[in-house]
Amino acid sequence: MLPPAVVPSLEVFNSAGELVPISRLPGLAGKTLTDLSFGNSSATFVVGDGSPVKFAVRDSSGAVLSQIWDGRSGQGGLVSSGSYMVQLVSGGKTGRIIVSKSFTVLKASKLSLNGHRANR
Repeated sequence: MLPPAVVPSLEVFNSAGELVPISRLPGLAGKTLTDLSFGNSSATFVVGDGSPVKFAVRDSSGAVLSQIWDGRSGQGGLVSSGSYMVQLVSGGKTGRIIVSKSFTVLKASKLSLNGHRANR
């Protein structure tokens, strides 16, 4: 019997170093992961307006898996505006960090009744 394939993950940390969410990547189990990028050209994302944070994970064959994060913490609330770091971790008991990238989250302002952004 073969041992189970190690499942890599994406781990997001806030500026205080606290783990926010974690996303397992079972579709990439057993593959050699090489890179992590953002799904757009910017490393700044607005959360709370329906726009997710998009990550792209690349393996050694060049295949890309998109992973989406809705900007919510493990408790379900939207994270605060600020600096964050995402790490692509190889998985297993001694998970190895393959790549780390910093990004910025901006929390969307609530819209006023007439459709204009409210000042906060």
